[in-house]
Amino acid sequence: MISVKISTALVIIGIFILGIISDAYHIFILGIGVILVTILLFFYGRYCTKYVYASLKEKKKTVNFGEEIPMELIVENKGLLPIMNLKLVSRCRNGFINYSEIRNVQVSVGAGKTRIVEFSINSSHIGRIKMHLLDGFLYDPIMLYKNKLNLDQRVTVYMLPLCEKEKIVDFTTRSTFTDNIYSKDKPGYDSSEIFGIRDYREGDLIKQIHWKLTAKLDKTLIKEYSLPIDNSFILFADFYAESLTEEALTGMDTMFEELFSLSMGMISEKINHSIWWYDYKKGEVSSININNLDDMYIAMQQMLGMTLYGGTSLGKEICPEGDGVFYFSPNEERNGERRLSA
Repeated sequence: MISVKISTALVIIGIFILGIISDAYHIFILGIGVILVTILLFFYGRYCTKYVYASLKEKKKTVNFGEEIPMELIVENKGLLPIMNLKLVSRCRNGFINYSEIRNVQVSVGAGKTRIVEFSINSSHIGRIKMHLLDGFLYDPIMLYKNKLNLDQRVTVYMLPLCEKEKIVDFTTRSTFTDNIYSKDKPGYDSSEIFGIRDYREGDLIKQIHWKLTAKLDKTLIKEYSLPIDNSFILFADFYAESLTEEALTGMDTMFEELFSLSMGMISEKINHSIWWYDYKKGEVSSININNLDDMYIAMQQMLGMTLYGGTSLGKEICPEGDGVFYFSPNEERNGERRLSA
């Protein structure tokens, strides 16, 4: 665009020099005409900017892993002049990954018209996919001036893990659920089990202090006791990764797939359970009691909003032990193994 401005300025200067040399008034008129055109183009951009609106819309709120995410870019021109060249800038980001991809879309739209541009985005991993419409740039027909549109719209789509019937059967079989070991109706824990971890409050008992985590985090943490009485099993997800590599992200895909395949199998067998996960940003454990598929998908969407963390696996330290506790992590080669009490 700078080259267009320089070329236009050189043309105007050349016209006036030619007019002076040739002493021809019509050449001066031509130069004035070129200047008027540049002024009109300037006001064209300012005018159109006031009457153009752009928005982003997701066609689906959720997609399965491997599917394309269909999107719509809606451009509305409420002005009396057509828009020849509008560039819209958006950013696509997976919540688990710090990497983001910038996408540019060039559109034109007639006066008083609305144009819908359909496109798709992809993600190589499951997660909460965020699409952010950042800015718009409106150009005149010869791209002499650039006018900025301030846009700030965000949409979110969830890419869900695949829970295939064959994997549900295989995984629940490997987990060895049998009636003579586990009751589907009677909880398997008493008040001696850990329910969660929180900061120390005045009046807490010394025997409730989680000494190992207190030493690691340099602050006093308390073990809260007693499990939910309506749940016999815990599926615990830890988002710890030794490093944010492609291998860790693939491990996270597998963790989600196996955890929710197991949960789906338990639902079909009417086995009471809950899903727990360690939220590194909040420094606490969240949980949802799972009674049906709706509960499972609520837990899934909340967990897709988590981020991987490094350093020390705090989730594994917090995860309670017991025959009915199953631990999952992106780093585990064999997810879903029971954490047996010592």
